[in-house]
Amino acid sequence: MLIRFNIKNFLSFSEREDGKSEEFSMIAGKVRNKKEHIYSDDKIKLLKFAAVYGANASGKSNLVKALEFMKQVVLFGLPEGYTDKYCKVIGENKEKESYFELELMLENKYYAYGFEVILNKGKIVSEWLIELTSDNREKVIFPISLISHYMHILYLQPLTQEFYVNPSHKSYPLFSICFWPVSYWM
Repeated sequence: MLIRFNIKNFLSFSEREDGKSEEFSMIAGKVRNKKEHIYSDDKIKLLKFAAVYGANASGKSNLVKALEFMKQVVLFGLPEGYTDKYCKVIGENKEKESYFELELMLENKYYAYGFEVILNKGKIVSEWLIELTSDNREKVIFPISLISHYMHILYLQPLTQEFYVNPSHKSYPLFSICFWPVSYWM
């Protein structure tokens, strides 16, 4: 179940004045009525559904495109035309990382998965999967710093914080590689 989606430097989403990402949240506020519209356990209250509305050209479609883009990257690597999808509101954004992060609830556990990519270069510069524990601590499952060693072994590339995973020079996050069929590696 989706808890939050954060995005920065993608299509019409630049960054907030405080430098943080834009956020779409399913966390419920104070609920006075319609409690049947809320999923609730001991830890969190989430909306079962939400509507996105706003003026024309306010970013509604781009929010959906951002979710779809993240899905495509995780499943298939960077899609066609990715180099031009950074936010063009500020010229410097072309060289900055684009940020994508989901918070999810899966089987009564909470996770944050995300990555940063410099779109115009096709470089995934960081990736993380974190379990969010009930005592407000984060249990790191994998950050990029732990996996760069494995990328070096697989492709005999120099160890760097920036990496290309596929020998065809198409960037993939490690999370997607975990689900490739064994025949790919043979």
